[in-house]
Amino acid sequence: MRQRVSILIPAFNSARTIGPLLDRIAVVASPHDWAHEVIVVNDGSRDGTWRALIEATRRHSALTAVDLARNCGQHSALFCGLTLARGDVVVMLDDDLQHQPEWIPSLVARLDAGHDAVFAHFPAVRHPWWRTPGSALVRWTDRHIFRAPSWLFVSSFRAIRREVADRMLERSSPTPYVRGLILSSSRAPANVDVPHSARLDSRSGYTPTRLASLAGRIVFAWAPGWVRVATAIALAVAAASMAGLFIAWAVNARPAWRAGFLWSAGLSILPVVGALLVEWTHCRRRPTFRPSWVIREIAGRPLQPRGCTRAVRAEQPSVVAGDDDLRVKPLDPPAPRP
Repeated sequence: MRQRVSILIPAFNSARTIGPLLDRIAVVASPHDWAHEVIVVNDGSRDGTWRALIEATRRHSALTAVDLARNCGQHSALFCGLTLARGDVVVMLDDDLQHQPEWIPSLVARLDAGHDAVFAHFPAVRHPWWRTPGSALVRWTDRHIFRAPSWLFVSSFRAIRREVADRMLERSSPTPYVRGLILSSSRAPANVDVPHSARLDSRSGYTPTRLASLAGRIVFAWAPGWVRVATAIALAVAAASMAGLFIAWAVNARPAWRAGFLWSAGLSILPVVGALLVEWTHCRRRPTFRPSWVIREIAGRPLQPRGCTRAVRAEQPSVVAGDDDLRVKPLDPPAPRP
């Protein structure tokens, strides 16, 4: 039986790059004995990305284009596409041509060598300098929360096996973090050295503020509500105490006052440590899945989500395609569990 490969791409304001990227993927996949599909999720783009995707569906029969009702973020868009993927292997890459699709066969070949998750390793990363601290913070959370090995380079250009994707679908949260879910759902990850290209557009969707927000969401998104409230109060008290300490030091206040501010700042950090411990345990048990996205349209090759039917609205998503005989197929019956 031929191996089925699903290629998953989240798209945001990529009208200039998504067409060339899909053309290059078609060239890459044609020489291989793959029954491949390409799923592109338009994450609320404000340019002509959706029009470019509709045009691309007329050139590529293996393409499914999904239009979300609003912008939900890269990880939610990826997870939405993951519910549609049917391949034995799922490959994920960005839409800005920094990830060269010509290296997809190398990732798939490394999976065939016995690994269940393969990440592209970029010896020379072509990112702006201001992204370095935020990326380092995200890598720290990967290692300390999701137990990523110290030698593993975790990137957004990756390939996973079907069983890893199924575990991810079972263990997601309202705000899914795809990197963490892959790390916690795989047993034998690996790297493949891949060159990193420069962006055609110098602007990046990950600003320093968004990187900091992503790191905070990684740490606290799955924690219970009372933990988030306690953490917010603790951080506010700690900030006020540190401000009081600096003021007391500046006006040469009594040492007892300085010690009091310092102790209050230190004690207020304890709930943050508790929240981290709760997150460490909470991310390893199965939470209730509540999708954060709504599919507005599906263009091209019609598919239906698996694992969570609430990802779409109650009515049938509309299908925009060149062929008149395209119909939305019913969900595949679930495979029997051993």
